[in-house]
Amino acid sequence: MSVQLNDPARVAGFVEPGSNIAVFVTLPPLPGGEPRTTTRLLLPKVQVVAVGPTTTTPQTSTNTQTGQTNTEQISKAILTLAVSQKDAEKIIFAQDSGTLYFGLLSANSKVAPGKGTAAQNLFS
Repeated sequence: MSVQLNDPARVAGFVEPGSNIAVFVTLPPLPGGEPRTTTRLLLPKVQVVAVGPTTTTPQTSTNTQTGQTNTEQISKAILTLAVSQKDAEKIIFAQDSGTLYFGLLSANSKVAPGKGTAAQNLFS
């Protein structure tokens, strides 16, 4: 399956075909889920099959205090991942419901599911 992510979410372009990544998701409060915004490990190890070319798109934001708008260029790329049907469903749901982030794994990386991080346990 393929996903499109911006530079920070895809490890600033360091992911390449053959890389192994961990997939994280930040989700807002969802009915039947966590009652607060939470970031958790979604998939501990996924292989990247391909990385498409980087494209740049304008993104405009408005400062709520001053009303001033700012437009910046955001780099994005499409990454193709080798995943099972079940994992593809998880990624699709997570991307439609929240924000995905990749973590580049090395041979020594240790990644394991946990309770996740929210404002209440950020500093514990």
